[in-house]
Amino acid sequence: TPGVRLAATNVLEDDRSTARFISGNETAFLQDSISIQDRFNFWGLSAVPFLAADFSWKSIEIHADYGADIYARRINDDTCHQPMSLNDVAPVGRAKVKWTISPKHSLSLTNQMSVNHPNYDKLCWYDRTVDYIDQIYKGNDQLLSTHTRRYALEYEFKLPRFFAQSSVSYTCVNNAIDKTWAYEDLDGYRFKVFHWVNSSDNRTIGFSQKVGWRGKIIEANAGVVLNLSKLTPTTVGAPVKKAFDWRLNADIAAHLGKGWSLEADAFYKSETITYYSSQKPRFVLNMRVQKDF
Repeated sequence: TPGVRLAATNVLEDDRSTARFISGNETAFLQDSISIQDRFNFWGLSAVPFLAADFSWKSIEIHADYGADIYARRINDDTCHQPMSLNDVAPVGRAKVKWTISPKHSLSLTNQMSVNHPNYDKLCWYDRTVDYIDQIYKGNDQLLSTHTRRYALEYEFKLPRFFAQSSVSYTCVNNAIDKTWAYEDLDGYRFKVFHWVNSSDNRTIGFSQKVGWRGKIIEANAGVVLNLSKLTPTTVGAPVKKAFDWRLNADIAAHLGKGWSLEADAFYKSETITYYSSQKPRFVLNMRVQKDF
């Protein structure tokens, strides 16, 4: 089945005004508004012609959906920045081959390719966002698109009330986008200015294990994912970094009788490290109680 997916973006800004929050002392701060008499024009067009096909033979099933992401981008502004154009063509899509060995056992091989184009907020070089006092985010009109390829081998074991799913994967990320920062003196004040950059090419080996049980009263699922990454910087001479992260998730649903039910799910993710920054560990717990009348 052939087809085409289209996505277009255009942003035009005139006479942009940026507000900065500047700390004055321990008890007060000063808001300074800076007006930029300028124009920033950004447009991007992504066209993805694709071909999807399904095929089965005996115990083997094949699904494929492949195409080419044809991307064009142009940025114009009225400052000393020169017009910047970017054209990019990359394969995208997904394919899965599944072998049903028996009613209880199956084996799958998956390949997935995708492209993530930076949005307007990451491209606009004006002082964009102030999250905290003395912190500024700035875009980068030179950013390249991020290309990702993932390969996974998965084994599944199923019983009427129990299943277990194991997988090992290899992921390649080129032109990963990250934020770095430096202190800058602006208008007599010292700011921590964050910049978006293409930081590294990443290679990750991952392992995932999921289990689940289905009963008349209780249904439960749990899973763990482990990732080991090698971060190779795009800057020549910068050191290679290694990173490890893991996450756990679990959910349970109980039917307590007389119309009462209980659901709970939890998620924990360890510290996630990119080349220039990191995300702190996160834990989320949700609980719901329901009564049917």
